[in-house]
Amino acid sequence: MLEKLLVEKRIPSPLILEGEGRADWLTKISFYSLCQEKRSCGECRACKQIKKGFHPDLFAVDGNIKMEELREILYKFRQKPFDGGLRVLTINDFQEASTAIQNALLKTLEEPLSYWVIVLGTNSRFAVLSTIRSRCLLYSLPPNEKLATDLSTEENEIFEQISSQDEISLQKHLETFLKDRSKAKRGFQNLLLLASQKNYPGHWSKVAPLMEIAVSELDRNLNSRLVWDRLWAKSFTEVA
Repeated sequence: MLEKLLVEKRIPSPLILEGEGRADWLTKISFYSLCQEKRSCGECRACKQIKKGFHPDLFAVDGNIKMEELREILYKFRQKPFDGGLRVLTINDFQEASTAIQNALLKTLEEPLSYWVIVLGTNSRFAVLSTIRSRCLLYSLPPNEKLATDLSTEENEIFEQISSQDEISLQKHLETFLKDRSKAKRGFQNLLLLASQKNYPGHWSKVAPLMEIAVSELDRNLNSRLVWDRLWAKSFTEVA
């Protein structure tokens, strides 16, 4: 569906692009938006500039961007297009963006201009502030069946147990899963990606927003078991 919109020159914006493979789609959207032949030809001057990473109307960054850099980009982004009639801003791994960075982008999303294309790539919609989500269209990329096979047996079992609220089996698996903070963080991220591809089945609709917060708490060296216990308890009292 998304490719059909691109071919028809109906590029959705501002857009949240959720799921695996989003980096390739961000690039594809940039080509379709700025190609001089209007078809992502790969051979025109604009397409060659994109390939080399210096098209004047393309701003491609990731969620780890610093505030000063974002402000400079947004200032330039508001200027008129140099070439193709559009200006494109893509931010991949937007789940890594701090609350301050997301809030800094909010004003731009509140007052979009007709020549802007803004696309935010994330592993989960719940990593994006609700104020951002409410101002964007959402497109979940089709599931990649390979992802489930790439996850460990333990991760796949934990995913199903969270979905079905099988707390007894879940606690058994979490004993080893939570011992190592780095492993727990990586596991949470893998589970969130799988949850987004499966459209947050069962109890995941409550757990996913809280797990995004848990990932950032693990970055602050909080105890993995404490982080999980708080997440799990809140998932029964808070609405996603």
